[in-house]
Amino acid sequence: MNDLERLYRDHGPALLAYLRRRFAGRQVAEDLLQETFVQALRTFDGLAQAASPRAWLFAIARHVGLSAQRRRRETTLSPETAAALPQ
Repeated sequence: MNDLERLYRDHGPALLAYLRRRFAGRQVAEDLLQETFVQALRTFDGLAQAASPRAWLFAIARHVGLSAQRRRRETTLSPETAAALPQ
């Protein structure tokens, strides 16, 4: 088992629970969890500098979740804006 698999095994369930509570239902939370570990893999060197792997992963998860919220907000039109668009 490599380090990333160990991190997933040790912290994945807690991260999933956090993402479900903080951002959305189960399906969206599972997508966010997957993206969290993709980002963790991309910045794996940051783990060596982190005092706590758990805190490092939760910071990544929070960032991933907030970014997803921001993207959803940017693509959602207000009813007034939608009504003003040409048909």
